[in-house]
Amino acid sequence: MTPKRPDTALHNRLTAWRPNGAWKGVELCHAFYRDHHFPLHAHPDVHIALIESGRYRFRCDGRPQQARAGDLVILPPDTLHDGGAMDAAGYAYRQILIPLALWTGAAGQMGIPGRSPVRRNPEIARSLRAVFTAWDHRDPFQFDATLARLIGQIVTTGGTEANDGALTRVTPRLLARVLDMMRQDLAEPWTLASLAAAVGTSRFVLSRRFRQHYGLGLHDWLMDARLRQARHWLAVGMPAAEVAVACGFTDQSHLARRFKKGFGITPGQFTTFCTSVQS
Repeated sequence: MTPKRPDTALHNRLTAWRPNGAWKGVELCHAFYRDHHFPLHAHPDVHIALIESGRYRFRCDGRPQQARAGDLVILPPDTLHDGGAMDAAGYAYRQILIPLALWTGAAGQMGIPGRSPVRRNPEIARSLRAVFTAWDHRDPFQFDATLARLIGQIVTTGGTEANDGALTRVTPRLLARVLDMMRQDLAEPWTLASLAAAVGTSRFVLSRRFRQHYGLGLHDWLMDARLRQARHWLAVGMPAAEVAVACGFTDQSHLARRFKKGFGITPGQFTTFCTSVQS
């Protein structure tokens, strides 16, 4: 009897996504491999991977490397490497590939990753997961901000040639200009790229400088401003669908999800309460 061939779908899985807009060219993927070993290859992009389970063995620039669950594997462009599972349990990972032009556009003169491929940094790991969460929510600004923050954390935690002089050129006056732009048009689908271009800096530098100055991220500030305006319009009887559009939310469900997270109740519960109070 001929032995039954194993179902490779149970052993190896790969799902990939490619955003459009400011980050067109980036690839996100989520994968699990048990019995496949990648031959020697190189990406033209910056490679950022988080091992989520299992153990991963690879060679990088001819040197043997190992990574286990919780480790990051960060490679600069054109780094020759192979890779596969260390044992029969296999390994799972999330990975982001960022073209060099987009990386330098976000980081400016802050540098690219060095050739120390395996790192353990829980903060960077959380930020990488946040990028995937933002992608799941289909929130362009959140995706833009979380990806720029991830890049910023990598270039400021070692392994790059950094130049912090760019940060000092983003003055409080320029930051106030960014706030005014967002306040004047909350419905605008702002991106970190458009705001950075308006004040003549990189996405990473603006993101980092804004957080240093105001104590929260650009996306967080914009979402708070949108929620406060939404609450005002809901309180005076404006329909939730119209409020969502006027405040720059993707749709009514996006408003509902954010409103519940921000205020602990849904827009419907809020308007019911406001109506009963007014009555």
